[in-house]
Amino acid sequence: MIQPESGIIREPHIHFHDVTKELVDQCDAREAEKIVVGLIAERARVKEGGIILSWSEFNENPDPLVNRLLAKILVAQIDPKFLEGVTAAEIAVLSIENSAGYLASEVTHELARQLKLSKPPRIIRARKAEGGKKPSPAMGGHTAWVDVHPITSGGQPRTLVASMADTDDLKNIKVLIPVDDFRATGSSLNGGVNLGLGLLEQAGVDISTILVLPMAGLGKPEQERAIHSSNHRAFTVMTAVNVHFWADRDLGHALVQANGFPPHIMHNASVADFSS
Repeated sequence: MIQPESGIIREPHIHFHDVTKELVDQCDAREAEKIVVGLIAERARVKEGGIILSWSEFNENPDPLVNRLLAKILVAQIDPKFLEGVTAAEIAVLSIENSAGYLASEVTHELARQLKLSKPPRIIRARKAEGGKKPSPAMGGHTAWVDVHPITSGGQPRTLVASMADTDDLKNIKVLIPVDDFRATGSSLNGGVNLGLGLLEQAGVDISTILVLPMAGLGKPEQERAIHSSNHRAFTVMTAVNVHFWADRDLGHALVQANGFPPHIMHNASVADFSS
């Protein structure tokens, strides 16, 4: 169990319905973290006996400002020297499945703002595939496939596929940013890394020179595993909010703690949501 730093916070710093564009425009990354942790406590739920944190405003029915707060936190973690002089055409942001698409979009806009790019970088969309078939007729002819084992699939393998209509669009890429919504074990994010590198390799890019910056909106550190490419190259993952959630049976509340802030009482979860 995570030990409280000080006290228990019963109400969020900012309530969900009080989050405005002006507030998000003005806040820095640390203030964004504080707001997000409070929003998780206010709005998130716990499923699967305490294994899954479900936060609709983040990915199921996404609120753009929530994902912009998370993108602000993530982009602030990138060492500026890594992207000095890099153009929009030299960055590829890969969204892992539909649920990460909203966060990936906000990451591209935040990169454009912070790096003063002429436009947001392009997004490569990775999707689930069934039976080795393309999930959409709109997919391009140059595809890459990878099997993953996300915690939400009950241990069953899932296949991610991504495509490009023209590999010429990838020849100038220097930075690959795979984006997942929630990093549990990290299997999907690891798959996204290999998927993106596979597409770049098809385009004739020397992938040993690619800067890979994996990102996740939320993470659960006690479940996470190392992220690496097929050639065993290891990567450090940037996570906007590392969450710990548990049932405090003495207090009679479900609690969530993240990013060094004190524990918050979860408004939409209870002790009964956790397996004994």
